[in-house]
Amino acid sequence: MILRKLLHNHGVGSLGFARIMNKGDFILFGGYTTLQMKKKLNIPENRPLADFLPNVILEAKDFAAEITKFNVRKNDLSGEKKISSEHMKNNKDVREMLLKSNIKPEELPPEKDKKIAANN
Repeated sequence: MILRKLLHNHGVGSLGFARIMNKGDFILFGGYTTLQMKKKLNIPENRPLADFLPNVILEAKDFAAEITKFNVRKNDLSGEKKISSEHMKNNKDVREMLLKSNIKPEELPPEKDKKIAANN
């Protein structure tokens, strides 16, 4: 089950989901918002940040989301506040793991547009 649907089933609507994801990014990127990261990497505002992130960061984001999904189910978490706290904790833990390997997500250069690469 995808995270969006799971969170919907646990009392989080579309706007709440977006806020939770943005808070996770804020933690993972060392205090930079998604929009700030787009500006830092010269990514158009109307394009997903993920289309330009290195795979290691995409996998880190996915790992934090999977832990969130696991714990939402395991602990039967409901509501934006509880799930947001869980997701932020998981992104913090994943960030710490990356930092131990000298990987600072906010300092990595963007990669080529994955959407264009996929079409070639």
